[in-house]
Amino acid sequence: MRKVVFALLAVAALASVVNADSLTLFYDARSTAAAINTPAPPYTNSASLCLYAPYGIGQNYPLYATGHAGDGQMVWVSPKIGDLVNYYGQTIPDGIPDEQCVWNNYNYSLNSFYLYANFVGQAGAVISSIGVDQAIPGAFSAGADPQFFLQSATTTLVNTSLWSPSGTSVTGNNALTTLKMVQVPVKAGTAGPEFDTTVGLRANSGITQIAKVDLVGAMRPHRTVPPPAKVGIYNVSLTENALKVTSCAAVAPPALTKYFGYWHGAPDTGSNPDMVIYVVCKGDFDLDGTGATTLDNFAYYDISAYATQTNFNPFEQWLGDFDGDGQPATTIDNIDYFRYANIPAP
Repeated sequence: MRKVVFALLAVAALASVVNADSLTLFYDARSTAAAINTPAPPYTNSASLCLYAPYGIGQNYPLYATGHAGDGQMVWVSPKIGDLVNYYGQTIPDGIPDEQCVWNNYNYSLNSFYLYANFVGQAGAVISSIGVDQAIPGAFSAGADPQFFLQSATTTLVNTSLWSPSGTSVTGNNALTTLKMVQVPVKAGTAGPEFDTTVGLRANSGITQIAKVDLVGAMRPHRTVPPPAKVGIYNVSLTENALKVTSCAAVAPPALTKYFGYWHGAPDTGSNPDMVIYVVCKGDFDLDGTGATTLDNFAYYDISAYATQTNFNPFEQWLGDFDGDGQPATTIDNIDYFRYANIPAP
């Protein structure tokens, strides 16, 4: 009887190992795995610095994983606003687009986010294929009211040495992009095919960046009738395509569990957004469609009064950082905030 019990325990232990292999593919606004593994401000802060945040002025930022993977799934981009004021805030075009900081060539209508992979499993296992479709529905369908939309979303693979030569492709763009990556881990120069455990996306190698998505905001026209849209919010989703997401190993690997994104700090098992894109004007803390207005001042000047290098959150950092130095509401930011306040409302 004791042998039977031990045998059952051994089977249970083996089953736990068999079900252990998992690949999580997720987006993050941060450009390095190190920034996700060791989060730093602003990705360790959630609360708005605006005293009037409970009344819709100022923006909190949701944190579920103390700043780690799953807490960088929001990104912001400004619509293009053309050339309506000069750098003094006068309504005189000066040849510089008004979504661009005049001091250091920082363009608010451009931003990026990144696709990462985290493969956990049997030692020696390798991801043999990743086939996913990236969809951003509605973000390019401006129709008759193109106020808060995207001009483009361009996906580029990075760390392509993880894949076999000629083993990658990116097709489509903008609303739907198809990504395919293949690795055939066979040692070169051997008498017969031999598994190579030193190549590719290997198990337990940590978070690895595999693609970059570059966003461009669309031009926002100005007109006499106020637009119905105040901010554009678009969900990005990843789904497996016909290539499939697979792993391989010298010894048959366990079944691979696949997750796409995180939800409330844990790998997502449903169809929740994998990244959320906001098309929003710089300085628009109350999300009413226009930046640097009277209500926005309450948030901006609270940030100016209370912000240090460690206590603003990512959303308010972006809204109040006009020169792209990572610090909101500093001297150059104040100059551009004043300039933004004079841009005519759409």
